[in-house]
Amino acid sequence: MKVTVAKYYIPSGRCIQAIDYSHKNKEGVFGTIPDSLISAFKTKGGRTVYEGRGIKPDIYTDKFDYSNIAMALYSKYLIFDFATQFRIDHPAIPPADKFEITDSIFNVFLAFISDKNYDYKTKSEEALEDLRKNSEKENYFNAIRSEYDALKKQMENDKKSDLTKFKSQISDLIKQEIVSRYYYQRGKIIASLRTDKDLAKAITTLTDQNLYKSVLAGTYKPPVGANDKKTGDDDSSDNDDPGLH
Repeated sequence: MKVTVAKYYIPSGRCIQAIDYSHKNKEGVFGTIPDSLISAFKTKGGRTVYEGRGIKPDIYTDKFDYSNIAMALYSKYLIFDFATQFRIDHPAIPPADKFEITDSIFNVFLAFISDKNYDYKTKSEEALEDLRKNSEKENYFNAIRSEYDALKKQMENDKKSDLTKFKSQISDLIKQEIVSRYYYQRGKIIASLRTDKDLAKAITTLTDQNLYKSVLAGTYKPPVGANDKKTGDDDSSDNDDPGLH
């Protein structure tokens, strides 16, 4: 029999849930578990961890954001449609972990989208448009019109090179979508692992015994200037948390 209690516990008995789902405020929003209900636990390595605060990474990796053009191609289903057509034209491809988007395939993709609409606005364009609106309200626009027009034209010209500038991002999305047509969700995940920064960081950590042990001991500190944002103060490993008060 499996019994659930509407909360997340690990085998040590530590509750790793941060949101208090049993209470709502007047707006219907759930709050976090108050500090008065949070208990401290000790891991096998001797560091202090707390329940009721969720899971925080010990090592952070930089957040990755796709470019505007990559997201436009993806959200307008152009990459999806291209992958479908590719599957029709090619009965088979190499295994998921071997398949790559060659220059030839990418050029076929460029031809595929050449007559498609994937217009998008960059944050810079949006900021420039806000500048125009605000300057018009304050009667400054006529004074900066020539600079505004020149900057807008330059941005438009730069956008034309976005397909080349962000080729690797676009190729990665195309690869995952094509692989999914042959090897389904499992293959898509396998194809994504080669460029997964979180996985690469995990492998680095697990193969560096000094680093790994320092994480478990709670003594790890990110190098000055490193991409790690901060160290976490929580741990989700059942093996490293016997739940000792």
